[in-house]
Amino acid sequence: MHVQAIARELPALGIESRVLPLNRYRVEAEGRAYRRRYEPQLLTLLDGFAPDLIVSYGYHAPVLVERDLYGRVPARWLQVVTTVAYFDTAGYFPGEHTGLIDRHLIPIYQRRGAPHPFYLPLMANYVAGTPPVPDRRFPVVFVGNSFGLPAAEIAHFHNRWQGRPRLQQYIAQAEHDLSRFDPATHLYNYLEAQPIPEVSTPEEEYAVFRYLYCQATAARRRRLLERIAPCGLHIFGGDWQNYLPPDSPLLATLHGYLPIHEAAKIFQYGHIFVNLHTIGHVTGPNMRFFNVPGMGGFQISDVPGFASFLEPGTETVYYTSEDEIADRVRYYREHPAEADEIRLRGYERVKRDWTYRAWIARVFHELGARAPGVTTSENESPSP
Repeated sequence: MHVQAIARELPALGIESRVLPLNRYRVEAEGRAYRRRYEPQLLTLLDGFAPDLIVSYGYHAPVLVERDLYGRVPARWLQVVTTVAYFDTAGYFPGEHTGLIDRHLIPIYQRRGAPHPFYLPLMANYVAGTPPVPDRRFPVVFVGNSFGLPAAEIAHFHNRWQGRPRLQQYIAQAEHDLSRFDPATHLYNYLEAQPIPEVSTPEEEYAVFRYLYCQATAARRRRLLERIAPCGLHIFGGDWQNYLPPDSPLLATLHGYLPIHEAAKIFQYGHIFVNLHTIGHVTGPNMRFFNVPGMGGFQISDVPGFASFLEPGTETVYYTSEDEIADRVRYYREHPAEADEIRLRGYERVKRDWTYRAWIARVFHELGARAPGVTTSENESPSP
């Protein structure tokens, strides 16, 4: 979705682009064997198009190309990381840039050797030409996965730390502490205050980081969504069935995976869209934070620290506790006219400031270039 959003905006700015779609499952499972299959296509594209900038989502250059291929193209390479930090053991090539959706990831990537990590928030993947009038067939909607890990992966993770009792105790306590909903407590400040014991390599540290990121996020999401399940909740996400216990009231709310090409349609049908960020979205919102108002939807979101992106009470609504999310969902179910005023102001703000045209301007600004077709103020890259 992000790649498509960038590709849609570039022609309007007079910038040519090409897209080479790769299969991320094959990238991870097959490595160089898969690379050998797509390299001829990549070489043809690079030689014929000669790009000035290469953008890759998730993976940095050494995962996708050999050093000699990287060196033969005089283009800058930008890796964009949008969710869980990928652990790449291949190091970085000179001159790579890394755009990260949370400022707390910058020192993590600096320790990995990333030469130019910088903050690059997400934007709206799509914005309606005019905001549709919702028919409110779904009173309350959550779009997103649980983030919970598969049972086999959890078992493998815990077996890995046999013989490290302090680490096992730390993981259990941290998972418990981070699972409680508290906007002021997130993964980064928890790890800073209580460093992970008995890990000897960055890879081991990252394995614990990722486990806590996923499992604590899933527990928070389940806890909050179960509070508002009686309010007419509908969940669209692909992994909930495998995560939820058989007695969870959320099982009756599930609609399964929402295909990417259908994602924009959901905003016509919902009244209230609830946003629950992961415990690693601290300084940069997720894509739904922008997509909901960008498509004219009314949003109730956590992380009131994102008020610089959308004004609280006028462009979106925030909550800071389990009781508050339930109260606000019930209130705006009964006051649709107030919700309409907020959703329309949120739409105008996203359309003005948080589209991928602004994202492109921010990238050009960071790389010391001016984006053609973008006004001076946009090229100056506003800082939320």
